[in-house]
Amino acid sequence: MSEETLKQEILGAIDGLKQELKQEISGAIDGLKKELKQEVLGAIDGLRQEMTGSIEEVLVVMSEHSTKMDERFDGVDGRLDVLESDMKEVKQQLTQMVPRDYLDKRVSEAKGESIPLVRKEDEKLSATIELLYKKDVLSKEEQNVLLKMEPFPRIIP
Repeated sequence: MSEETLKQEILGAIDGLKQELKQEISGAIDGLKKELKQEVLGAIDGLRQEMTGSIEEVLVVMSEHSTKMDERFDGVDGRLDVLESDMKEVKQQLTQMVPRDYLDKRVSEAKGESIPLVRKEDEKLSATIELLYKKDVLSKEEQNVLLKMEPFPRIIP
């Protein structure tokens, strides 16, 4: 055998080994790809199930919370209705009230009418005290004390 033939046989054997090795490596890679794909899909499916459970728990909690908030808002609405009703009553009473100017005028008139009456009674009281003093029922000091207590007190020297 010649050197050339030997080289060709060796190169042919190497090419054959290369092809076999390539096929084995390709098969192993394909197997690893399939295994890895199944593992990744399994992990994704597991995460999806966990997240679905977590999302459902969150939704349940949010639903309960919103129900409680609805109940509280209903209570607030009821209290606001009561306040609105009370405000309507207050407004109605305010519209029925007599204006302050009118009241001030009437009070002044009543004062003006009552002062002469009180003065007249004061004069009667003074006359009675004077009469009791003259009849020696009251002393001068008692007379002075009583005259100082009148609605229109007198200054006694």
